[in-house]
Amino acid sequence: MQFDRDLVPGRKKGLSGQNVLLATGVAFGLAILVRLLFHAYVAFPLFLPVPDMEPTLKQGDYYHVDRMIRAEDVQRGDLLLFRHPTVQDAYLFARLIALPGEQFQMHARVAYVNNQPLAELVDWEGPLEAAALAAPIPMIELGSTRRDYHEPLIIPEGLVFVLADNRATGLDSRDLGPISLALLEGRIKP
Repeated sequence: MQFDRDLVPGRKKGLSGQNVLLATGVAFGLAILVRLLFHAYVAFPLFLPVPDMEPTLKQGDYYHVDRMIRAEDVQRGDLLLFRHPTVQDAYLFARLIALPGEQFQMHARVAYVNNQPLAELVDWEGPLEAAALAAPIPMIELGSTRRDYHEPLIIPEGLVFVLADNRATGLDSRDLGPISLALLEGRIKP
């Protein structure tokens, strides 16, 4: 025995054009909402507009940013994305070098954490010039060899010291000081 599911005699079976349009609109709306929520809380694609992280991350490429990381989960060597501490709607791409409570210093391009030389993950570019180090420079400029030195600094609680992989020109804690973990946007996945 067959049952007719149509309880209204004479009604056409199937969806009307208006119902199809409504269902499609709801589906697209839900898809957009899910994508926005995913990008806001889980992960999002990142276009790298600057060469600060070369050679590790190439300028002009897209990378995945994991937003599920908490400030207490960051580790030395992580590639991180921060909101810029002084410029609105700008971001800072850098590698975590020193954690809160650790001592950071740099001498002749060698970074030290707690008086131990840090094994570099990237190669430096450009010569270290003694003449440039002796020149009186009132402000540290990007790409200056004066950035190859940093006095010992104990990293305060809630802050981290980060360095760009492109140490010759990248913007990092040598220019901005230790960065607040409250500005952390996520971990960059190459």
